[in-house]
Amino acid sequence: MYNHEQNTQIHGQNIQNNEQNTYNHEQNIQNHEQNTQNHEQNIHNHEQNIQNHEQNIHNHEQNIQNNDQNIYNHGQNIQNHEQNITTDRTYISTNRTKYNNEQNIYNHGQNIYNHEHNIQNNELNIYNHEQNIQNHRQNKQNQG
Repeated sequence: MYNHEQNTQIHGQNIQNNEQNTYNHEQNIQNHEQNTQNHEQNIHNHEQNIQNHEQNIHNHEQNIQNNDQNIYNHGQNIQNHEQNITTDRTYISTNRTKYNNEQNIYNHGQNIYNHEHNIQNNELNIYNHEQNIQNHRQNKQNQG
């Protein structure tokens, strides 16, 4: 009778062990699935970081081009100014009033053109700056 009770206890213990093993196995499957999801998310985050980095490089190159364009425009403005001075000196003795009026009209048009071009460059710089801020925020979010 003692053996029967002992066998019954062992059998009950085996049932509990099997249930625990089943639970542990299911837990391991869930953990594995979670690890797979985490790995895929890390890959996605890494790819996003690469894209953001490439965008930052592109924006930086665009800013360099814009700065070069602004420098060129500034040099152009200086040349125009020097040309205006030279032209003033050439024509001032012949017909000061007529020349000054025409030159002022030309300069005014040139200044409007340069001003509009500078506005476009400023708007592009603002856009690139906002893009850099967004990329920076995205990078911070991706890095946790």
